[in-house]
Amino acid sequence: MAMSEQQTNIVHTYDLSLPIKLLPGEEDVKLKEDITYRAHNRPAPYRGELIVTKYRLM
Repeated sequence: MAMSEQQTNIVHTYDLSLPIKLLPGEEDVKLKEDITYRAHNRPAPYRGELIVTKYRLM
């Protein structure tokens, strides 16, 4: 994905509505991209977000 296509409008994990407990120091979002992929057992594609923080890929 080109750099211009990356989502850069969210810079902190507390701006996201994530259903997980964040780790200490995990406030900064390093990368956020919209993704689309197709699982072999699902007829429709899945659309979601790829979020990278200091410690995890979500």
